[in-house]
Amino acid sequence: MSKLAAFWQNYIAGQWVDGGAGRIAVINPATGDHLADQAAADAADVDRAVQAARKLHLSGDWSGLRPVERGRMVQAMGRYLLVHKDEIALVLTLEQGKPLWEARIEIEGAARYFEYYGNQAETVEGRSIPLGAGYFDFTIHEPYGVSAQIIPWNGVVA
Repeated sequence: MSKLAAFWQNYIAGQWVDGGAGRIAVINPATGDHLADQAAADAADVDRAVQAARKLHLSGDWSGLRPVERGRMVQAMGRYLLVHKDEIALVLTLEQGKPLWEARIEIEGAARYFEYYGNQAETVEGRSIPLGAGYFDFTIHEPYGVSAQIIPWNGVVA
């Protein structure tokens, strides 16, 4: 594994940036060693990230892609996790203190989620409802918009 970066920034609007709430020390729970610092996002950072994602959504550059194309991008994230599984597992083990085998299983599970949900894009179908002569009623599934989540620290990958 290459040397662990000393400072991990947040990725917002296509750029790596410091967090508005300072830094969080990442400590190896087994040894007490300082591993790195992580940028701590504040509400303004979350707002910027959501606005950037919303701007992309409204531009059509993402939402205008065919579902199968978006699905392939989601699947690619899972493949990336598998290609870098050993390196990511080591980071999880150092950061969380979990056994290496468990970290690998977590990464493989996350990769399966990306594969599964990426494949779902190909199953999106509309529906037409016969209402009688002169009426045409149908459904279209399309991306709704942007959301932000605060994830639990102990479920980092999966």
